[in-house]
Amino acid sequence: EEKTPTESDLKAAIRRSCLRRMFTPVLLGTALKNKGVQPLLDAVLDYLPNPGEVNNFALREIGREETEKVVLDPARDGRAPFLGLAFKLEAGRYGQLTYLRCYQGVLRKGENIFNTRTSKKKSRSFIEDQLLRNRKTFVYVLQENCEVKVRYPHPFSELGHSSDARMRESAVQNNRISEPDVRCYPPTARCYARRKLLKFWAESLDHWIKRRLSGTRLGDRAVRLPSRLSVYFAVRIARLVRLHSSEMEDVSEVYSGDIFALFGVDCASGDTFVTDPKLNLSMESIFVPDPVVSMSINPANSKDRDNFSKAVARFTKEDPTFQFYYDDDNKETILHLFLHYVFHSSQRMEREYGCPVILGKPKVSFRETLTSPCTFDFLHKKQSGGSGQFARVTGILEPLPAHQNTQLEFVDETIGTNIPKQFIPGIEKGFRLMAQKGLLSGHKLSGLKFRLLDGAHHIVDSSELAFNLATQGAIKEVFENGSWQILEPVMAVEVTAPEEFQGAIIGHLNKRHGILTGTDGNDGWFTLYAEVSGIDLMKYTH
Repeated sequence: EEKTPTESDLKAAIRRSCLRRMFTPVLLGTALKNKGVQPLLDAVLDYLPNPGEVNNFALREIGREETEKVVLDPARDGRAPFLGLAFKLEAGRYGQLTYLRCYQGVLRKGENIFNTRTSKKKSRSFIEDQLLRNRKTFVYVLQENCEVKVRYPHPFSELGHSSDARMRESAVQNNRISEPDVRCYPPTARCYARRKLLKFWAESLDHWIKRRLSGTRLGDRAVRLPSRLSVYFAVRIARLVRLHSSEMEDVSEVYSGDIFALFGVDCASGDTFVTDPKLNLSMESIFVPDPVVSMSINPANSKDRDNFSKAVARFTKEDPTFQFYYDDDNKETILHLFLHYVFHSSQRMEREYGCPVILGKPKVSFRETLTSPCTFDFLHKKQSGGSGQFARVTGILEPLPAHQNTQLEFVDETIGTNIPKQFIPGIEKGFRLMAQKGLLSGHKLSGLKFRLLDGAHHIVDSSELAFNLATQGAIKEVFENGSWQILEPVMAVEVTAPEEFQGAIIGHLNKRHGILTGTDGNDGWFTLYAEVSGIDLMKYTH
C-alpha cells in the first residue's frame, strides 16, 4: 500500500545505505559562521556506523614481505590486548600531544605501551646510546625464548654526555647513579636449564651495562652478547585525556572505539601502539591522497632559515599530507599539499615561529639539447713549472632519438692507445658535470650522446684531471658552435567525467594547447587522453 515514509524511516534507510557504502550524504555549512555544524554532528550519529559495527583489520608479519590480515575485536570488555593508532600530532603548551584511537582492548593509566614501528632488532651501540641519553624506559631483551627485564629507576643526570671515563667511574662508585635492577622473566620457570640460561643473560647484560657506564673493565670475564638484540622501549602512560573542543578531561582508562590523547610520546602519524610487544600486530597505513597544489616557498628573511626548518620538520611530522622537498633542478623549495592548507601553513609559520614566508609558482624544469650533431676537437695544455697538464679529446656530440630525450649517453669509440683507458672515467665525469647547466637558459642538458673518437696524451703531463678539464672545454666549444633548443615538459593527461561535460573539457584542453590522443566511453562516462604542456597544466591549480 502507498504510505508516506516518516522521518525515522528515511533516516533508517539512509543509515542502511551508508553502512553498505551505497549512499553518501552531502551536507552544507560553514564552520566560520557556525552554520550547519550541528546538523553535521547529528548526521554522524544518525547515519554512520559506531565502532562495534565496523570490522577493523590489523596486519601480522608472517615473513619478510608477507603479511596476513587479522580481524580486531571491537568489544568494550577489555579482554583482548590493547591496540591503538596514532593519527594526529599537535604541539601544545605541555609538549607534543598525540591523538590516538583505541581499536581493541583497554588502556589504563600507568600502563606501558610500545611502538611497533620502532620496536625492531637494534644494535648494541643503539641500546647503549639510548641508555646514556636518559631514557626512562623498560628494556626487554628477547633471545631464544628467554626474556630479561632491565629497569633504571633514576635518570643518569650525573653522567651527562661526557666521555671522561674517570668521572663516570666516580659516579658509579659514589652511588650517584642507581645500579640497574635486572630481573629474569618468567620467575616461575621450573626447568633448571632454562633458569640457568636466564640467569646467564641477566648477569651478562648487567655486567655489560655496568662496564659501559663506568668506562672501566670489571674483571676478566668474557661477556658475549649477540650483535643485534630484540629491544622494546616502553612509554609509561602518566596522563590519559579526552578532548572536548579546547577542554581536556583526565580519564583513568579508555576502551575500544574511544579517541584519546597522550603527552610526551615520541612517534609519527600512523604509528601503532600495543601493550604487549610480542603481539606482532600493526594497523594498516593511513590512506593519504595525493596533494593537488604545488607551491614554491622560501623564508622572507635569510636569518629565519633555522626557524623555517623547525616549522617544516614539525608540520611534516604532524600531517602526512604535508609533502616537502628541495628541487635540485630549479634550486627552490617545493611544497605539495592541499589548497586550503597552503595559506594556513604559511600563517602558522609566521605566528608560531616568527618566520614570514614567500609563496609562489614553482618553476618548470626545462631541458636543453642539440638539434643536429656537432663535432669537437679540444686541446687542454697548461705548463706552469713542474708537471703540467696535457689532454686532447676529439669526438661528436649528437642528439638522441625523441623517445630518449631525457637521457645522457657516453660512448667510448677510441681505438689504440692515444687515450689510455684509465683516463676515460675522467672524460665521462667532465661531460656529466657540464650537463648540469646549459648555455641558453641555465637548465640541464638531456637527450645527448657523447661519442669519444680520438685524442692524445702526454706520458708525464696527462692525468684524469687534465682530461676532465679538456672535456669541459670541448663542451663549451659545442655551446658556441652547435645549434641548441629548449625542451619543455609535456604531461600525459587522463580525464574521466560524465558525458555531458565532454565538450567543456575538450575546450579547456584546447585553450591550454593540449593534443588529444584518444577517447573512451562507458556507461555514461567518458575518458580523454591528451598531452598538455607542463606550464599550461599548472594554470589549473594556480
